[in-house]
Amino acid sequence: MVLVVCDLDRASNHDGSGNRAERMNLQKTINYYENTNIKNNFFFTFPCFETWLAAGLNISASNLYRHLGYQNTDDGKTDSKLLEKYVKSGGDFVMAAQYFVNKPLYFVKKDFTMKSIIDESNIDKKQSNLYYLKEYLSQLNDA
Repeated sequence: MVLVVCDLDRASNHDGSGNRAERMNLQKTINYYENTNIKNNFFFTFPCFETWLAAGLNISASNLYRHLGYQNTDDGKTDSKLLEKYVKSGGDFVMAAQYFVNKPLYFVKKDFTMKSIIDESNIDKKQSNLYYLKEYLSQLNDA
C-alpha cells in the first residue's frame, strides 16, 4: 500500500502556466496507484505542505520557517527537529485540520471502498485533505 503526501502547486494554474503536463502526469499516477491497490491514497495541500503547518500555528505559510526560528526555508526543510520545534511553538494538527475541513478539495478519498473523486475546478484553491488522514489510517488499521 502507498500513501502519498505532496504539494499541488506544480500541477496547478497558480503561476499562469497551465501546467497541463504536470496535471496529466499526476492523473496518470493517481490512476495507476488506485488500480494497483484501492487502499492507496493521496494527500494533497495547495499550494504546499507548509500551508498545512502554518494553519496549525495560525500564521501565513510565508512566515512559517522564520516563526520556527530558522534563518531560511532550506534550513527548516532539512532539520530533523522540525516537528519538535513546530509542537514547541504551539503547532496544533487539530487546529490545522479544523481550518481545512470545509475547504473545497481537488482530491477526495476518505475510505478505500471506492475510487477517488477529483474536482479540477478546485486545483488552485487553498486546501488540504490531510485533515482526514488520521481517520483513513484508522480505517486501514481496522480492516
